[in-house]
Amino acid sequence: MSINVLLVDDEAVDLEWLRRRVLFSEHDIAVVGTANSGFNALKIMEQVRVDIILSDIHMPIMKGTEFARRARQVNPKLKIVFISGDEDFSFAKETIEINASGYLLKPVMDKELYQILGSLCSAIEQE
Repeated sequence: MSINVLLVDDEAVDLEWLRRRVLFSEHDIAVVGTANSGFNALKIMEQVRVDIILSDIHMPIMKGTEFARRARQVNPKLKIVFISGDEDFSFAKETIEINASGYLLKPVMDKELYQILGSLCSAIEQE
């Protein structure tokens, strides 16, 4: 069974970079969608099963953390990894409060991305 990943970032360049990296991972992962906002991501989640979300934390209108809270209402077992250019502790604290599965700092290193995807895929396969 392939693991479905949804990518969310308001920056088109970052979204495309992330999409390419995830597709080249060695895991059985399908990118089921990309969204430039939390609202668009929630619409995708209504149509398709999503196991992992990789989301920017800084987005206009709906912050990544607010999106994550809403996404968890759709799928409580969802694994969420935040990506941020900020080392601001308040964001890290907020991600802990909503039980995020990970937090990656931009620029994201391939090795870090693949490590976190590997551990999440293993966790999902064991559930």
